[in-house]
Amino acid sequence: MDCNDDIKVVGWEEDLIIALTNLIENSIYWLSQKKSGDKKISIDVIESTDIIIHYKDNGPGIDKSIIESGVIFEPGFSKKLEGSGLGLPIAGEAIERLNGSIMAHHIDNGAYFTIELKK
Repeated sequence: MDCNDDIKVVGWEEDLIIALTNLIENSIYWLSQKKSGDKKISIDVIESTDIIIHYKDNGPGIDKSIIESGVIFEPGFSKKLEGSGLGLPIAGEAIERLNGSIMAHHIDNGAYFTIELKK
């Protein structure tokens, strides 16, 4: 994790915790499916005109078509065998309450999300 200790987010702390916890839990699940021992989660926080959180793992990744369709944030959608499909929609709502947005991005190896929070 790379984050300056001076960065402040205004809003309910629980909302940010909910969103990040969901992303981390998803990464742990998908990284556990990976046979390689090289398993990483990185969180980088950058402050500019807004606060940007770059969240990445090196798991199996997310299909580009799923990201482009937006279904990844729809209630009920899950690629997990026993998933409820509620985690990412709840994370999205939590970030919206913080006057922010969450986006999924396609990368070749792993999952990549950005959370943008207005100052």
